[in-house]
Amino acid sequence: MSIYFRAKWLQFLFKKHKIEGIAFYLRLLVLMVIFGVLAVIALPMVFPEERICGGKGRLYGQIYIGVMNKAQQYYYLENGAFVDSIPKLGTGIKTENKNYEYFARATKTAVFHYAIAQKTASDPLKSYVGAVFIVPTSKVGKKAAKNNKETLAIICVTDTPTSQIPAEPTYQKGVLACGSNTQALEVPEFMRIEEEKRRRRDEGKLNILSKIKGQQAFYLESGIFFAPTMSKLGMGVTDITGETTNYEYSVRRTKTELFNYAIAQKTASKPLKSYVGAVFIVPASKIDKKAAKNNKETLAILCETDTPTNQLPAEPTYKNGVVTCGSNTHPLL
Repeated sequence: MSIYFRAKWLQFLFKKHKIEGIAFYLRLLVLMVIFGVLAVIALPMVFPEERICGGKGRLYGQIYIGVMNKAQQYYYLENGAFVDSIPKLGTGIKTENKNYEYFARATKTAVFHYAIAQKTASDPLKSYVGAVFIVPTSKVGKKAAKNNKETLAIICVTDTPTSQIPAEPTYQKGVLACGSNTQALEVPEFMRIEEEKRRRRDEGKLNILSKIKGQQAFYLESGIFFAPTMSKLGMGVTDITGETTNYEYSVRRTKTELFNYAIAQKTASKPLKSYVGAVFIVPASKIDKKAAKNNKETLAILCETDTPTNQLPAEPTYKNGVVTCGSNTHPLL
């Protein structure tokens, strides 16, 4: 709030409460000044101008590339492809400022983000390139891995200050590597902590989203759902597909539908919500009625419980062309 508007605000309060409130509001004004000074002091602690990062301008280049990498990973999970337009990512990052020019290049299997140091920057700055690669999912069978994909990301920084486009990172045989005259960037501690919090919070959601997208792709190619060895659980024929410290994953399938579950563990470090994703086989909608009897397509939905729980969520349903979440859950997809 500017000094002008603060003064106007106090003037209004003085008129409303007259003289008896003056002492209180003066104390309030003093507190506002103190908080303002403390905020200015605290900013360098939140965004430190560390020597290793070469100042705040360079730190922002690093952070923005990391944000774009993460945004592309979410975009791929939702849409099955990358986007080469920074504005379409919805991060709010401008394509140019006094320190860096930002842009992206996308292919069918990778996307590259660049932070190119401006020649007009007040200090010589290093440039950055980030990359996100589509790779086979590592924890499913070989047959399913052909259609189920996940993403890996890397950030690289040039060895010396430059305004030239850096060499792009590569992915080969499960290994990410930076290009010539660049090196992999170690993520700042505060970013690692925030990433770990986000990963723990979003683990179940992203896992189920990836699974139902993969099942849709597998069904389109094979005409069936993929599932590993079957075992009996309480509610019917269910597959146990994995377990982490935060979630237990399972799947239930029939001839026309498949449900993937992420059930929060009671031993998780904090209460977590649970998730259920569903894929339904439905008649193809954009072909003639005769063909629709034999041609099918799929519809998917991802549901989150309204509150943290370790119980199995109610399954979504499909009726008259509409997919709906079950009781005490709401849709995310």
